[in-house]
Amino acid sequence: MLSMLIGPTRMSANVLASIGVQAAAIDDPGFLRVFRGCLEGVRRVHGQTPGGGTAIIPGTGTAGMEALAQSFVPRTAKAAVIITGNWGRRWGEICQRIGGSVHEIVVPHDRPVDIEALSRAIEAVPGSVVFATHVDSSTGLILDLEPVAEAVRRSDGLFLVDAICSAAAEPLYQSTWGVDVVLSSTPKAIGAPAGLFMVTANDRARRALGRRRWTPPGFALDLGPWLEASAALEEGEFRYHQSPAGNLIAALGTALWEIEEEGLGARWQRHLHLSRRLHRGLDELGLRVLVDTPADRARGVTVCYYPEGCGSSVLDAVRGSGVALPPGTLQGLATRTFRIGHLGRVTEEDVELTLSALGQALRR
Repeated sequence: MLSMLIGPTRMSANVLASIGVQAAAIDDPGFLRVFRGCLEGVRRVHGQTPGGGTAIIPGTGTAGMEALAQSFVPRTAKAAVIITGNWGRRWGEICQRIGGSVHEIVVPHDRPVDIEALSRAIEAVPGSVVFATHVDSSTGLILDLEPVAEAVRRSDGLFLVDAICSAAAEPLYQSTWGVDVVLSSTPKAIGAPAGLFMVTANDRARRALGRRRWTPPGFALDLGPWLEASAALEEGEFRYHQSPAGNLIAALGTALWEIEEEGLGARWQRHLHLSRRLHRGLDELGLRVLVDTPADRARGVTVCYYPEGCGSSVLDAVRGSGVALPPGTLQGLATRTFRIGHLGRVTEEDVELTLSALGQALRR
């Protein structure tokens, strides 16, 4: 069965082998070398130049979102949340649960993203922590981060970005674009097992953590100590904070090495080529992509409408041809849409098989 899911994505044989190796002691010099290599690899994938902070933390992507919210948003503070789909709404719910108030900025998926209007909305809430999703897997919409980051800086805010569905599939230049914090996770385009999230924070964000006069509501997900422990590790010093996930770090190291072997730019181009081929084929089949504007479509996630009069039975028919596709999840449109994940190790042959299975299903 060909799995074209959003995650977990396909892992290589080398990554799978890395998981099965007996984990070393957490202060073992060889393990610490692998860990330092992972920190360097994550910085490259996020586009962070040397000088900022990097942490690799056990937990899901949502745990990572919660870590960012708990670490940067004090209780009763206002946060601005850019909503491009379900994951933007999750940012809002997390902020509300820790006691913050949320200012929602909704970006429609059915017309071109109006960056000027979005910038004005950000500048209307000066000094806020601003959360955004680079690629929302419920819509397949990608947000142009650079002009948004400029608007956040003009408003004297902090810009925190969920890049879980974009890192290693989409161009990402944290330092050049001025994004303060980037979050990613392992089981999407990076192609490693679920269970780790990665954070890169620039000096501006680290100063904000250092100036806190309030205590985060949780201990395990406070980014401050994690970043300090990682900084010590990069200087060659082991500093215990919490136990790292040894096997997952080993697998991540292998996955990041494979990205380096392919070349990050080549990987971005491969995802672009595959997405264009997929979208052209969907158009030939008469299937409408949820995001109308090609420039606003992600390279690794596509959301489509079912044909008129059809529903999830289409996915059953596609599965009968040997391809597994996930259903839609977007609030209000879940029953009318399905998704295609083309992240990570997906090939041109995989895309052709997917289009062929969809064509057979529609004919049936």
